[in-house]
Amino acid sequence: MKPRRKKKRLWLIIGLAVLLVLVGFFLAIAPMMAPQPYRMAFLDDLPGDLTPSVTVTVDGSQMQDKHSLESYSFSFSVNSMGFRGLEVDLEKNPRVIMTIGDGHGFGTSVDGEHTACDELNRLFAGPLQGHGFSCVNASLPGMNLVDEYDYLKEKGHRLKPEWFVIFMAEDDVWEMDRPVKMRELLRCVVRNRRCALKVMYYRTFHGIFRMRDEVLDGNKPAAVEYRRLMKQYLEQFDKLTEYAAGWGGKVLILTEQFEFEWLRKDLVARGVPLIVMRDVLSDQEITYAVDGHWDAAMHSRIANLVAQFLKGREEKGEGTL
Repeated sequence: MKPRRKKKRLWLIIGLAVLLVLVGFFLAIAPMMAPQPYRMAFLDDLPGDLTPSVTVTVDGSQMQDKHSLESYSFSFSVNSMGFRGLEVDLEKNPRVIMTIGDGHGFGTSVDGEHTACDELNRLFAGPLQGHGFSCVNASLPGMNLVDEYDYLKEKGHRLKPEWFVIFMAEDDVWEMDRPVKMRELLRCVVRNRRCALKVMYYRTFHGIFRMRDEVLDGNKPAAVEYRRLMKQYLEQFDKLTEYAAGWGGKVLILTEQFEFEWLRKDLVARGVPLIVMRDVLSDQEITYAVDGHWDAAMHSRIANLVAQFLKGREEKGEGTL
């Protein structure tokens, strides 16, 4: 075969290979490039981050990293402020309790208006009415403490929540090592679909939840990494509590349990009130949906735990209610 023909065939093979790679690449990112106007808004004039005044149906299995769950869906309403949940009247009930966290707090898999925040609003309209409380749910799937602090500084301060209730997941400390902010990625996708490339990069090549996954898979020494990341967590937590204290806001943490007692002791030393579900509920009372997040019944129990905490403050003469 003549050298020129060999060279032409080589370039043809290379060209086809590059074409196949490009096709595969664009097929991989196509779902991320699709517009998702119903999920996030990030409008500057809204205190919440969701598209306002819509009803949303989400394929929950698509929210999971490995897409290993059977398909299921859940629906919810977004109020005019951009929070998941029904409307609240802040003129009539101006004392704000703001819940925040990841998929647990958001209510991933919980159908309708049955998150802990929704159930609190029902209590505020019933047994606890007359105290002027409203609850807003500022959670988003994937949030960690960095996202929560950024949200509070950017938007949450407008409502000046009297209580900032953090639903702390067991992997929140591991996620302090996340290479990018979750809200930064979500904002990027909303404003520019090309930013899906950034999402794909961090999910596929760098790992949004890299440290969490490495520890849970046994590829990192848990105790050593936890001490390092807990220091970052506590520094971020101190910034958040100091900022909220600027208008008299207080922080309450609700968690299932602490993976290491180190964190519990440091939070107690700071005077942070804690609700540890494993301490006050039996294992049989903590119930989950198919995706591992709390189910609607658990959200109702959590709302009652928070309500009991508020009533307990009143009984101690601390003036919460």
